[in-house]
Amino acid sequence: MSRVMLFFSALLIFSCDFTEINSRDNRKEVPLSDSSIVISDSIFTEGIEGPAVGINGDLFLVNINYQGTVARKAFDEDSFSVFIELPKKSVGNGIRFDKQGNMYIADYVRHNVLKIEYGTKKIEVYANDTNMNQPNDLAIMDNGILFASDPNWEESSGKYGVLV
Repeated sequence: MSRVMLFFSALLIFSCDFTEINSRDNRKEVPLSDSSIVISDSIFTEGIEGPAVGINGDLFLVNINYQGTVARKAFDEDSFSVFIELPKKSVGNGIRFDKQGNMYIADYVRHNVLKIEYGTKKIEVYANDTNMNQPNDLAIMDNGILFASDPNWEESSGKYGVLV
């Protein structure tokens, strides 16, 4: 099934009032318990990105030890390990999971959004567009529509893509 990437240069503006959500009075501080786990940044590169939790509670991040990796910290473990290495020259950024547990990874170097089917480590290109600056962060709706931010750092601009 082919994926179509549509890009818009305009900002998406919601007609919501976020004042109440962002109000300091509504924020609740969550104290750290004695059992909190502090993760050392010494195992990550300067490109650490994309924290996302899979359907089984495991935490995933990109760029552990070196660029181009995806790290996993299993729900019941205290440390990260390399889950998978991305294809040559690919570097991950944002990660998101759909309802079926499939993982999507923004690969900003090769202008891809990659997909790893739940229960496998097989990487496939879900979407590619060489006109993209660099897919960065991802968001996914309940109906499976995936969005990718596409910043242009040199021009201080950007757009977003909709993957259908």
